[in-house]
Amino acid sequence: MTESLRTQLVSLLTSAGVDVRLSEDETQGYPFVTYEMTVTPVMDKDGVYKYVGETFVRIVSDEFDEADQIRATVEEAVEAGMGHGTVYGSRLINSNKDCVNDIWTLELNYTLTQWQ
Repeated sequence: MTESLRTQLVSLLTSAGVDVRLSEDETQGYPFVTYEMTVTPVMDKDGVYKYVGETFVRIVSDEFDEADQIRATVEEAVEAGMGHGTVYGSRLINSNKDCVNDIWTLELNYTLTQWQ
């Protein structure tokens, strides 16, 4: 089994119109969306039977309404594409909103799972 959680996440968000980038990427303006994912293989005596990805998606904007609309789009895309499938699964663990110097950061913390 080959891990494809990152590819699936980026594909889903891109298809929904969200330009998402790795957290190390540079950007020149707002809004922008980044993600971080730490993937752990879960094994039994036969080998890897699933991958679990602890995932943080961050939406950053200088307008709250814009950031909140992107957040809703991200949540809908992840739920539709990874919500309750046989290959992928997702669980939204928590979400946070923060504003510093009139810049909004909305963070979604997911546990994503891949079984096949």
